[in-house]
Amino acid sequence: GASVAGALDVSGVAALAGAAVVVAAGYALWNFGASRGSMGFLSAASYFAPVLSSIASSVLLGVTLDSVVWVGAALVVAGSLLSWRGSQRWSA
Repeated sequence: GASVAGALDVSGVAALAGAAVVVAAGYALWNFGASRGSMGFLSAASYFAPVLSSIASSVLLGVTLDSVVWVGAALVVAGSLLSWRGSQRWSA
């Protein structure tokens, strides 16, 4: 038979299915948090997603994050805290 360039093998299909499950779980948890949790906390916590994904990627890929990434992470954290503080001030 003819082979197709870029065809998925079993491990590729498993990785794709695993990614789909993780994305679906993320949306389900977001929906749960939005409907039953604190929207203020959820929106502030969402700013940490890029920081957490950078750390997870670094661990999984075995690469070292340089200082620029950590400065960016610090800016994200500072922005999140400022956003949260601003929302507390306006809601009081």
